[in-house]
Amino acid sequence: MFTNMKMLFRILPAFLVLLLWSAAAFAQQVTGVVLDRSGKPVAGVRTQVKGKPAQMLTDVDGKFALPAMGSDTIVLTKSGFATQSVAVHLGTRFRLILLPEVEQLEEVKIVSNGYQSLPVQKATGSFEQVDKKTLNRVIGTDILSRLEGVSTVQFDKRVGKSNALIIRGQSTLFANAAPLVVLDNFPYAGDISNINPNDVESITILKDAAAAAIWGVRASNGVIVITTKKGAKNRPLAISFNANVNVAAKPDPFYPPRMSSADFVDLERQLFIKGFYADDETAYNYVPISPVVELLIAQRDGKISAGDANRQISELAKHDVRDDLKKYWYRNAVSQQYALSLNGGSDKAAYFFSAGYDKNLSSLGGTYDRLNLRSDNSFYFTDRLQLDIGAYLTGSNSLAGKDDPSSLRTSGQKGLLPYAAFADAQGNPLVVLKDYRRSFVDASTAAGFQNWDYVPLEDYRNVRNETKSMDILVNAALKYKVFKGLGAELRYQLQSAQTQGEWLYGQNSYYARDLVNQYTQTNVDGTLSLPVPIGGILDATSSRLASHSFRAQLNYDLEWGENKLTALAGYEYRTDNTRNKTTRDYGYDANTQTTLPVDYVTSFFQPIYSYFIDFTIPYLNQYETLQNNNLSYFANAAYSFDDRYSLSASARKDQSNLFGVNANQKGVPLYSLGGAWTVNNEAFYHLSWLPYLKLRVSYGYSGNVDNTLSALTTIQYLGQSPLSRQINASIRNPPNPDLGWEKTGLFNIGMDFAIADNRLSGSVEYYRKQSDHLIGFSPLDLTTGVLNPATNLFQYKGNVAAMQGRGIELNLHSNNLKGAL
Repeated sequence: MFTNMKMLFRILPAFLVLLLWSAAAFAQQVTGVVLDRSGKPVAGVRTQVKGKPAQMLTDVDGKFALPAMGSDTIVLTKSGFATQSVAVHLGTRFRLILLPEVEQLEEVKIVSNGYQSLPVQKATGSFEQVDKKTLNRVIGTDILSRLEGVSTVQFDKRVGKSNALIIRGQSTLFANAAPLVVLDNFPYAGDISNINPNDVESITILKDAAAAAIWGVRASNGVIVITTKKGAKNRPLAISFNANVNVAAKPDPFYPPRMSSADFVDLERQLFIKGFYADDETAYNYVPISPVVELLIAQRDGKISAGDANRQISELAKHDVRDDLKKYWYRNAVSQQYALSLNGGSDKAAYFFSAGYDKNLSSLGGTYDRLNLRSDNSFYFTDRLQLDIGAYLTGSNSLAGKDDPSSLRTSGQKGLLPYAAFADAQGNPLVVLKDYRRSFVDASTAAGFQNWDYVPLEDYRNVRNETKSMDILVNAALKYKVFKGLGAELRYQLQSAQTQGEWLYGQNSYYARDLVNQYTQTNVDGTLSLPVPIGGILDATSSRLASHSFRAQLNYDLEWGENKLTALAGYEYRTDNTRNKTTRDYGYDANTQTTLPVDYVTSFFQPIYSYFIDFTIPYLNQYETLQNNNLSYFANAAYSFDDRYSLSASARKDQSNLFGVNANQKGVPLYSLGGAWTVNNEAFYHLSWLPYLKLRVSYGYSGNVDNTLSALTTIQYLGQSPLSRQINASIRNPPNPDLGWEKTGLFNIGMDFAIADNRLSGSVEYYRKQSDHLIGFSPLDLTTGVLNPATNLFQYKGNVAAMQGRGIELNLHSNNLKGAL
């Protein structure tokens, strides 16, 4: 025992020294100061010992102090700056410089094509990247509307085009002309307006074959790749909230030039003298005649004196319908947008959660509400195995307001009269000329028909047009690093979208009253019978989409010396099932939610025609199911040498159940080739005023598809025939065993440059494209029901038409503000 005590006393001093040294090491204070690029202190920088709870914010002088060990790493994070990590050296006082986040992005600019991310400096394709700063220039609910002003994108604002988006011009005649939208690596099949702009990190537009051909038959119209925000490993919780309210003034109806009411009245007088309205006076369908012309007719027939006619016409000429539109029809538009996000991560996981709410009120009184919920998580089980899981939920509700004034047309497609009045001097609603002549309307009402007056300020209150939609998107990706340079990934996405619309014309709406009157029958005894019952008319639509996408892909990266090879290959399967339904109910009572039956078979005389003609009551019920299956194989490889020369190639084969009768007719091979030369990296290059110069060239084929066509005969059931009393059907799609994909060849040559110490950069590009085998012509003319020899010949030749286009693009980028000439 004594020996043990003696040994203990010998060991104790050494143990105490070791304990004190350890305590000193644990208690070591690491101090430092954080500055920006100009040397000014940066306050509010979060400093944290990686993997430990110790953290603090820098003070007003940019200083911090943390307990750390010699093996620790300190992580510095602050919004707007690039995250920085630094190893601890005990006894050293750190002086750290934080760089802006955008500067770090500019050093190595990464673009995504939906299959891989690659540095744009080594890419051979034509890309246009739209970053967060550009996207946030404007406030809007729709992500695509924020692309206005981007040089590559054009919006077709013609009437009936719904502001369609076009990339490098039209590439098809009859198929879908919209670009392919890719959201987080998979094509997005839902309504693009469902995507919350606040969740978007960046957008990349793929323009030429080298960039887009990997998407195969859906790439000829261009590809828009949307990348959403993600969490990051080893980043503390960051909370972001933003809100904005935008108020827009009423539209100015006086902005577009228009003939004055007085000039219009003078024109009507001249046309009346020349007999222009003679046919309208005797028209079999009682077409509307303007109040001025009615007064001139009454004066001519001696029913009113010239003085009274001129006085009333002068009063009409003083009124301008644009005053009424501004006072009674339009209102200020208000849009509200709120967004909340949380993101962060640890060594084993990264997360991003967001919620967004939008509420818009249009200048015509329509409302739009949208709620977005999103979750994106990454789990790092080992250094080799990673699992990504994401979910996106969108619910929206839109309620239409008043009609656009351009749609307030008569049966003869005549617009609002310049002197039309919506209300009198006291603000009481007035009748506006609509579809029939005033004398016919008065006589019909006197005979017991429904009131046939059209009163705009009352009618819109009796119409309700509402659309509700729900979109759910779930995706998962399992990534595994087989060995250095080789990785494998499996991806799956499920998208379910439902849309329900109801267009209710109330009993007192003009549409419902007009349809009741059109089919009202006058019996021999003078009584009236109503084949279309009095009540509301309810048009209901529903659409349900279920889409499944699966992808298996291998990625390979290899570097040796000054050589670098990047390659990928994979398999993709996609199935879309869509069910559409349209129904109409007559005599609808919103209180009891009941309808009344009607006779769809019997033909009824319509009193709006002065000669005998019969019509059946409109039957609008339709049911449709669409099933599209697509199978694809793809490969892509890119090689670069010494940061000077780059070559790329891609190949893809798409197969679909829509085309061909035999299995070997259902697929189409597509490819692309590209090359790039970074001239400024050559030894002989010494132009200091042009520090960056790169030449690119590419050629390849992409395609398009019209999902409404099929190689097999399809028919459409039209209900019961009034003649045979049997189920009636028509050929919707005639047989065409040679029906194939559309193909578009695209040649592109470009030059990327930077001048003035990289303060100004841009690109100049020339492209030429030709689209062949434009599907959409049918060998059977469905209008006449006879064969059309021309289209029959073209369709079976498989090359019905060709479209050619070419253009030059100049893009300039300055101080992170993008524009185009």
